[in-house]
Amino acid sequence: QKSIDAVKFIKKHSKSNFDNTIIMDIGGGVGGFLKSFENAKERILLDYYEPYLDYASSVGITSIKGGLKEASDMQKPDLVILSHVIEHWNNFDSEIEQLISIQKRNHTLNYIEFPGIDSLKDGRRNYDFLGDIQIAHKWYFASYVFENIMNRYGFKKIYIDSYIRGLFIYTGVNERLVNFY
Repeated sequence: QKSIDAVKFIKKHSKSNFDNTIIMDIGGGVGGFLKSFENAKERILLDYYEPYLDYASSVGITSIKGGLKEASDMQKPDLVILSHVIEHWNNFDSEIEQLISIQKRNHTLNYIEFPGIDSLKDGRRNYDFLGDIQIAHKWYFASYVFENIMNRYGFKKIYIDSYIRGLFIYTGVNERLVNFY
């Protein structure tokens, strides 16, 4: 259900059904998001867990072991999905540069989702910040700070909410730092 809701979100805010496009889900598990884009020209899943990749292949999804580094050798997608991936990046600068390398300027859309710190005030996780802290998470952002970081790397927000469900397009125009404090 979660991936179905996210696909509805993507289609609503992009105003596209993504027919005859290339869609790439990086860190996408078994390809749940990609199943909903049946009319895409190509659906590509990148992940490291081989049983997930085997399952996705069995349902007709192109499956590649790896992540952004491996994606840079492929055809550039029309839509990139990064659901619960960015908060695990070890080197943000390096990873975002790899993300930029697979973009079609002013064309590729990027769906990004991960827990936003400012959504705690809306009751996520019963307002418990300490419950958000995990060893596996390297990065924590409020939605407005994350938007500013993406702007600084040349991505323009189409939509973002406090839960950090966002849609961005790469323009290549780097914006200035906004100091919120």
